[in-house]
Amino acid sequence: MAKKDFKQKFNEMMGRYSNNEKKYEDAHEAKQQEIIDIQTDIQEKESHVSALHKMKALGDVSEDAYKVEKDELDRLKEKKDQLHEDMELMVKYKTDDAKAIVEAMEEEQAEHAEEKRQEYEEVKAEILQAKLQYLESLQQLSQRYKEYKKPSSKIGRLKEQLGIKKDSYVGDTYSEIGQVFAGTEPIAVEVLNGEAHEVMQFGNINSHLRSAVKQKQEQGFLK
Repeated sequence: MAKKDFKQKFNEMMGRYSNNEKKYEDAHEAKQQEIIDIQTDIQEKESHVSALHKMKALGDVSEDAYKVEKDELDRLKEKKDQLHEDMELMVKYKTDDAKAIVEAMEEEQAEHAEEKRQEYEEVKAEILQAKLQYLESLQQLSQRYKEYKKPSSKIGRLKEQLGIKKDSYVGDTYSEIGQVFAGTEPIAVEVLNGEAHEVMQFGNINSHLRSAVKQKQEQGFLK
C-alpha cells in the first residue's frame, strides 16, 4: 500500500472514531433530555395520583379509576429506570466500539511497520541535509561579508605597520554577524533548542523571526 493510501486509511479510521464519539454523545444527550421530560411527567402524575388516592379514600372516585392513573405512574417510573439502564449500556457500547476502532488502527499500523521505520529514517536524513544546507548558506553569506570587510582589515594592518595606529584588531565574523538586529531584539544565527522544539513538536515558527524577515523584505534587503 502506498504511503498516501495508508495515511488516508488511517485518517478514515480517525474519522470513524470521531463519528462514533459524536453519535453516542448525541444519543446520550437525547436520553438525558428524555429523562428530564419524563421526570416532569412523573412529578405531575404523582401529584394527580396523590389527589385521586385521597378522593378514593373519601369515596369520590372508584378503585378502578385510581388504578388506571396509578398504573400510568408506575409505567412512567419504569420507563425512567429503563432510560437510565440504556444510558449505562450506551457507555459500554461506546467504549466497545472505540476499542474496536483503536485495535483496527493498531493492526493497520503493524502491517506497515517497515514503511513507518523507512519514513522515520528518511525524515531524519532530510533533517541532517537541511542542517548541512543551512551551514553551507552561512558559509556563503559569511564569505560575502568578509569580502567587504577585507579592505578595512588591510587598511588597519597597513596603518599599524606605518605606526599610524597601534592596534589593528578586527573582530571575527561570528562576533559581528552572529546576531542580527531587527527592531530592538537580536536574533541569533543559530537555531536554538527552544526554537527547534517548538517547530518540531508544535509546528510553531518564531513570530519575531517572521516579522524580522518581513521587515528586511520591506526595506529592500530581501526579495
